[in-house]
Amino acid sequence: MTVVSSKMGSLVPAEDFNEEENMDHDEAIRKFEHLMMREADRAQEAAAELHALVSLLPSEKSRQLARLQARVNHERAKEFRERARQARET
Repeated sequence: MTVVSSKMGSLVPAEDFNEEENMDHDEAIRKFEHLMMREADRAQEAAAELHALVSLLPSEKSRQLARLQARVNHERAKEFRERARQARET
């Protein structure tokens, strides 16, 4: 396996480096959109898990923190989806 240095100074396999160098604008946008949607899905999943935990938590303070974090994760999911939409429109 041939290893080369990327622009950021880390070592990557040559085939990965060449793939990144040859990525055109449309591919980069699709990849960015995919990453944003994946992060949105993760945030949404975490919010759903937190909602499920609320009734199981022993103290009101813990329940409040879980509800707050669930809201934050819903917002994060929304923001990631918006970034994906904006990338698609460029």
